[in-house]
Amino acid sequence: MDGKTIRHSGSDKALHIVRAWCQTNQLTLAQEKVDDKSNEITALPKLLKLLDLKGRIVTIDAMGAQCDICKQIVEQSIKSLMRKCPLNILWQMSTKFFMPRPCGVILLY
Repeated sequence: MDGKTIRHSGSDKALHIVRAWCQTNQLTLAQEKVDDKSNEITALPKLLKLLDLKGRIVTIDAMGAQCDICKQIVEQSIKSLMRKCPLNILWQMSTKFFMPRPCGVILLY
């Protein structure tokens, strides 16, 4: 996930978008326009709703690493995993590979 400003895309102000980029296939999976008087933080939740995050690795820069956005990523990606994996195994995996953050979100380090 990353924000991009499209140069020469407007007479007054350039178009700013956030996009979901797939490195493996070298293509944009989805994109969302950032409102004129806003920033990437408000557009990222809309973009995330368009994506199926099950079994995917999501990378995001510091601008998008807000607690609400991280929670949305975790919630969207964990739903299918919880249906397929017993809770005790999930707990063992999370304590071994992840560290909790103050906002209650688990981030991979």
